[in-house]
Amino acid sequence: MKIASITHCSALKAIPSQIAPNGMSGGQASIASDWLSKVEKVRPEVPAANLYTGRGYKTLLSRIGNVGGLYVVSAGLGLIPSDRAVPGYDLTIAVGYETSLDAICNDKPNLPDWWQSVCTTRYSEPSITAISQRSDYLLVSLTANYLKMVREDLQKAACPVVLFTAESNSLRDLGEQIIRAPYTSAFDGPNGRDRGTKSDFAQRTHADFLQRLSKGMTPEDAMSSVVEDMRVWAPQKKLNNQKFGDAEIIRLIKKHRADFTAIGTMHRFFRHELNVACEQKRFTKLVRQVSES
Repeated sequence: MKIASITHCSALKAIPSQIAPNGMSGGQASIASDWLSKVEKVRPEVPAANLYTGRGYKTLLSRIGNVGGLYVVSAGLGLIPSDRAVPGYDLTIAVGYETSLDAICNDKPNLPDWWQSVCTTRYSEPSITAISQRSDYLLVSLTANYLKMVREDLQKAACPVVLFTAESNSLRDLGEQIIRAPYTSAFDGPNGRDRGTKSDFAQRTHADFLQRLSKGMTPEDAMSSVVEDMRVWAPQKKLNNQKFGDAEIIRLIKKHRADFTAIGTMHRFFRHELNVACEQKRFTKLVRQVSES
């Protein structure tokens, strides 16, 4: 059975950016043309497997083993095989960053059109559809933004798709061949083996599913085992944490940041040990603000 895994990239990278959308602005078609031109002028430096250093991505990568290949959905480079050498880059579809597509486009970005554009880089496979045509199953872990970007491509998949995404993400009208992996918040409860944050939930559950397959389960058997585990595992404990303004959280970050090398680990410490309520994206932004000051 041929199984291919597809996941989103991470903002954290192992090497400095060779290309970024500095100085770009205008319509999306013009920006796409300028960006593709930039991409073609740089030389690849590291395999994609070694470029991304986000916790969820690294967890997933460690579980791939012999269970098919891994492809990365990149807002800057397209659909990249993990063993393909790529350049460092800084471009995102997440909102609120200087290098986000939203910040440089005059109008609201059309994410499916952008996906079609970046899938023409020399680092990219033609499409998710093309990968599906030589696979028996696709295992796909995506956050909401990346799901919006590849939605139309994913809907054309020629094989069954198991989709790992947060419980809150709507999957209406994606198609009958796309099946949501039945993980619930119990995965982050006391019985969970890979507890983490909401931002890496999709990749962590994808990694767990790969581990089940590595034990000889079929995808159907693995799905059944997940359903049973989510039924019997204790629910996630709800945190009654206190909210603070940016100034107080920055003070705490300065106090504790020397003890941590990863933002995700520090965020879990804040939530579970300091009882501080701070959404992951906001926390990451404040950590970067402290690092740059």
